[in-house]
Amino acid sequence: MSPQTPPEPSPVSHKPRLSTIIIVIISIFVAGASITSFYRNRYTNPDASNIPSENSPIIQPTSTFTVTPGNYQNQNDNPNFDNWITYTNHQNNFFIQYPDTLRVTENEDDSVSFVFAGKTQQMNTEFYDGISVRFSLNSLDGRSLRSIVEEDKKEIDDVVETISEISETTIGDMEGYSYTVEGLGMYRKIYLAADTQRYFEITDFTTDPQNEGYDEVVRNMLNTLEIQP
Repeated sequence: MSPQTPPEPSPVSHKPRLSTIIIVIISIFVAGASITSFYRNRYTNPDASNIPSENSPIIQPTSTFTVTPGNYQNQNDNPNFDNWITYTNHQNNFFIQYPDTLRVTENEDDSVSFVFAGKTQQMNTEFYDGISVRFSLNSLDGRSLRSIVEEDKKEIDDVVETISEISETTIGDMEGYSYTVEGLGMYRKIYLAADTQRYFEITDFTTDPQNEGYDEVVRNMLNTLEIQP
């Protein structure tokens, strides 16, 4: 009896398993999401060249009613307002003179604050002694200055204790309107027509319990306010 030939081995199957296919699909999905995220961040977020360096100027917003050491110049002795210098805003093309004892802060909303804390003013409290004036130059956007003043007044009319009627005012060569607000302290809003397209909005929080002449300083500052052509 002749020996039987052993059967040939079955060929090895090369079909991938289901688990392997799932892993490959997941890997491709994750890689694709990572690449998409990379390019989205690259073109929507600022790159390193736009991040301020340690030598870049830091603009700190000035608090309206709270005095902090970082935002205000404190004067404990008799105030000296004899030395006046000129502040020029190159972005909005206006300038104003002010005593060099005031601290100037360019705020994040493009307004500019001039502040001097009086000798009774305490830190980390509402502002009750000193000079605090904020200027901004805004566009009329085709509206009349009177309508802008009326809209602004209406917005705060229901949230403050007392607000005066709108009155006409003239400062230097500029005409406009003003009103006084009593709520968290007292302050005055002034709107002046800078030219046919823009207007100054001025908020004056100045208060002078010690009769140091702060109001006169502010009046003299406002009279030097000019727009550059």
